[in-house]
Amino acid sequence: MGSPVHPVAPATQTTVMSRPSLGRRLPSVARARPRRGTGSSRLGPTTVMAVMADHWWWRPGWARGRRYVTWHLTFADLSEACAVAAAYRSVLAPFPGLDVVPDPWLHLTMQGVGFVDELPPDAPSRIAQSATERLRGTDPLDAWLAPAQVGTEGIFLPLDPYDGLQHIRLLVRSSTEDVLGGAPGDADTFWPHVSVAYSNRVGPAEAIGEAVAGVDFAGATATIRHVDLISLGRDAHLYEWVTLARIPLGPHG
Repeated sequence: MGSPVHPVAPATQTTVMSRPSLGRRLPSVARARPRRGTGSSRLGPTTVMAVMADHWWWRPGWARGRRYVTWHLTFADLSEACAVAAAYRSVLAPFPGLDVVPDPWLHLTMQGVGFVDELPPDAPSRIAQSATERLRGTDPLDAWLAPAQVGTEGIFLPLDPYDGLQHIRLLVRSSTEDVLGGAPGDADTFWPHVSVAYSNRVGPAEAIGEAVAGVDFAGATATIRHVDLISLGRDAHLYEWVTLARIPLGPHG
């Protein structure tokens, strides 16, 4: 991941032509007409990697049992996103080189905070309080989930609108800076996506790309209504967390 928790972005890729449908259709709610927000889209075409890498190498600072505080958008309560993820899991689960992501752990990495053992004990609660105030005037956001792409280390759904998602991210980043005096990573480096599977080894990607392209999915809208401050772990080929605070978007309290 770009901060200690952000996945590696796609590297060298080969664009592929669309393939015939394999008859895997999503529920009509997940095939709704897109409702794009303002701002430039960062969505690209479906792509296939020649070779995938192991996502689960230990990034700097990480170790088994260590936890990292970070801001995520989470999707377990969004039926549209879960329906999309389930469709891709059904074709990706048979590949031993992939670890599919269950609904409770679907997420979009927003902004890192720091390792738990390096933060003041009251920092998460103070950051959450600041974020509550900063996000009060931000309305829920209709996000567009695009068809999956095959990246260097996983299969992911790009999200749009970039500007709307980045606006939320910069607000929680500012909340982190309010308390810590700074925040990890670069403010302008942001790759909005939701991973539906991670690669657990080095191996060819062609068959995986064909399976992904065979899912009959044209995109879906999901409404983002909250952003979560979490304590994240990655011990068992899965990103799991404890929610420290859930900040609603829009007027509250």
